[in-house]
Amino acid sequence: MRKSIINYILFFCLCLGNILAQDTIEQAEEKAVFIVTLKSGSVIECTINDWQINETIDIKTDWDDSLILPQDQIKHVVQKSSLTGLYTFDEQGIYYSLKTQFITGNDGNRARHINGLGFSAVVGHRFHRLLGIGIGVGYDKFVWDTGENLMPLFVEYTGYLSPTNSSLFLNVQAGYSMVIKDEDFQIIEAQGGTMLYPAIGLRFGKGPTKMTLDAGYKFQKARFKFRDAWSTDTHDQRLTYKRLTLRFGILI
Repeated sequence: MRKSIINYILFFCLCLGNILAQDTIEQAEEKAVFIVTLKSGSVIECTINDWQINETIDIKTDWDDSLILPQDQIKHVVQKSSLTGLYTFDEQGIYYSLKTQFITGNDGNRARHINGLGFSAVVGHRFHRLLGIGIGVGYDKFVWDTGENLMPLFVEYTGYLSPTNSSLFLNVQAGYSMVIKDEDFQIIEAQGGTMLYPAIGLRFGKGPTKMTLDAGYKFQKARFKFRDAWSTDTHDQRLTYKRLTLRFGILI
């Protein structure tokens, strides 16, 4: 089991390294561009064909080879270096996040190294790059071929460490999970419990919609009462799941 966890962690670190390296290479290959900000609030990334000072500016964009703008519509023009790129992450305001997760299996007679899956949806508010608070709901199936289904309701904290498009981040979720009972698996009673999930990961992507990749350790309490399929006997199981979890997400 320890060897499997180490392999998962090494794979996760390799993915993060490849993403950061690719982002650095792509930025280095980009040519210097100009960022034109209009008085209306629009921001245009472009190269300049011709600039008649105090009259008009003729720019080339991804959608138009020649776009002429009157000078009185322009707020300012900034030249970006070839390595900087346009910072497109909104550090303040409402955010939405959708994540899917792979839950690693545990050893022992119950889980038998069987992995699990889950997903979550979050809406929140970023007050600062280092401070974002959200609320969310999810679904976790810690052991795939059982009826142990949980639905966590939680609050989360997220902080991004650097003002760049690719940034490491910290995320902590805490809440309470309800149990979805499944009598097909002989579960006649079920009770949820508290959930804690700290994680560290990477946010990346050049556009306003970002992607995230993170790894964390999920702690979840639950209780299940099973009915014996061949007799009238029942037995309780009070569980504390402790699982390494890998997530991929979309951040808007």
